[in-house]
Amino acid sequence: MTNRYRANFYSGVVSGIVSTSQLTITGTGFPNLTIPANQYMAITLAPGYYGTTVAPEIVYIGPGTTSTVAQVVQRGAEGSIAITGTNIPWVAGPTPTDFDVSNLTATGTLSLSGTGGIAVSGTANFTNFTIANNAVATFSGVTISGIPKGRMYASSGTLVPSGSVGTAVGTTVTGTYGFTTGGVTLAAFSGSSTKLVVPTAGYYQINASVGLSASGGSNPIVAGVYGLQIGVYSNANISGGATNTGYYIGANNYIAASGTPGIYPETIVFSDILYLGANYGLNLVVTSASGSNYVIAGSVNGPQTTYLSLSYIGS
Repeated sequence: MTNRYRANFYSGVVSGIVSTSQLTITGTGFPNLTIPANQYMAITLAPGYYGTTVAPEIVYIGPGTTSTVAQVVQRGAEGSIAITGTNIPWVAGPTPTDFDVSNLTATGTLSLSGTGGIAVSGTANFTNFTIANNAVATFSGVTISGIPKGRMYASSGTLVPSGSVGTAVGTTVTGTYGFTTGGVTLAAFSGSSTKLVVPTAGYYQINASVGLSASGGSNPIVAGVYGLQIGVYSNANISGGATNTGYYIGANNYIAASGTPGIYPETIVFSDILYLGANYGLNLVVTSASGSNYVIAGSVNGPQTTYLSLSYIGS
């Protein structure tokens, strides 16, 4: 019996209770065959009236109760102590658990309307908290923790062969410039390359950048089209590759470098929102122009120019 039955203005007198385990109580005023199947009604015996010396007892009565005989489901409910006696008053009224949201309404859902809203002071713990469609929620001074997020970066340069269609960039999360939190982990890919692996399915804000310079790091890259791609792996253990069904390019961006001297490295930046499944992994993939000889990704200011970061934003 999981559902609580409620009705207004029931009260009466119990004729007598001779045992603390007695499950049939005679008296007056009980709801006459109105408690539905699989539901119960809470009544209070000796409900703290003036002059009483008996501690109240909360009793759950169930289906089959008539106007003169209560069928008891539970004695001494909600931490009360079972009592005995004769001519004991009883009432059907709120009990302490009725002031918890799970029992505060017939559905177990608390709806607040009007201009007053809700104000919470102190610590508030929310589990499976949902804001209704089209509602505007304002939080002041609220700290949210445990959101999956992470950042990995180039700890050293990665050589990208001429005309490469996809070279994984060596990355790490150690040190000042990288982190994983909220369940995000770092998984090995190949060589020094790694993947950020997300623990939760949902939408993620993705930001990435790659800084490209010519081999040796002292010259601009050869003229041509260069690309930054976000490789997505549908399982943390998938190795990836063009023929692997568990791998795909989630997003990309390109530049058309002129090859003339200027500020280097040439930087490709990227920002988007991607949907990722649980345990999906992401890494940085670079494509280079034909005839570029060797391009180095992340050799100049690697932590600041060559990185991938992600943050869970919702489902």
